[in-house]
Amino acid sequence: MVSKKIAKEKYGLIRIIYEKGIEVVLNDNGIWHYRSVRGGNFVPWKPQLIEKKYGLRPLLKAFWVPQGFQEDLLSPTNPSCLDLYFEAETLLIGKKGLSVEQFHDLVYVLGALEYHCKRLAYSYCDIALRFANSKGRFEGEETGQTFAPMHTCEPLYEFDALITVAIRCYEMIRIVLWSVFFKKEGCPRSFEKFLAVCKRSNLLPKLLIDRLNESWGNYGAKAKEYRDCIQHYYTLTKTGWLLPIMNHLGDNLWAVSIILPDNPKAYSHKKFSSEKQIDALSYAWNITDEITTVYRKIADCISDESIQVKSP
Repeated sequence: MVSKKIAKEKYGLIRIIYEKGIEVVLNDNGIWHYRSVRGGNFVPWKPQLIEKKYGLRPLLKAFWVPQGFQEDLLSPTNPSCLDLYFEAETLLIGKKGLSVEQFHDLVYVLGALEYHCKRLAYSYCDIALRFANSKGRFEGEETGQTFAPMHTCEPLYEFDALITVAIRCYEMIRIVLWSVFFKKEGCPRSFEKFLAVCKRSNLLPKLLIDRLNESWGNYGAKAKEYRDCIQHYYTLTKTGWLLPIMNHLGDNLWAVSIILPDNPKAYSHKKFSSEKQIDALSYAWNITDEITTVYRKIADCISDESIQVKSP
């Protein structure tokens, strides 16, 4: 969390976290600094130049607001806030038979997904900060790539939790949409089977079916492979332990990468491949954005008076 010592007692943006655990904070003099650099020394930098110089996107912004401290998870595809807000519950509750409990279930799992994405981002920053202050790494020329010796697997803990709740988000879609649009017993027991039933029926709007099918094909199926590997086989590393890759960016600044296997269905540490260099935080951020976007689409369909529930 951000300490009040980082910024003055004033409202506004005080912290930005980028991909790879790059973090900048606003000090008491109103100057932006990297938080994790050699020896903990602050190097002044303009946040708007980081994306341009390093090709890293801003992931999370923190503010002091009249109500206190606020964190906004951003969208990787546009500068908007990723958090899903229903301005008024009355816009959805009761529409097409959506119950209060179902509404809260949707909000709960999506909130859990965003929470773990934020915590994963913070764990990357913690690795970068500890590595910056590690005496051992200062021996020799500070260039290229190295591993950060870690005594904690917190990023993997957070990724495990995030990928599990990501699948829960898809399953909650299945349960709620079945109740709203099908209104009968016999809800399919998996998201894939639910999609198959939707394609055979005309009870769900076609645009929504197509969007759900696209989301599962591009994101959900792979997420389920990661989830199944974690729950039934092994951790998602070749060694069974966390070995973050540290890449030197210059300016005494190091970027963190935790690489996921390309082939989680191999179910074997030795057979895991990493040719695609899938970073855990970037992957988690993208799937969080995707699921949030799908939830917005579902909310639009439920609240749209022109879309009528058909008789099964």
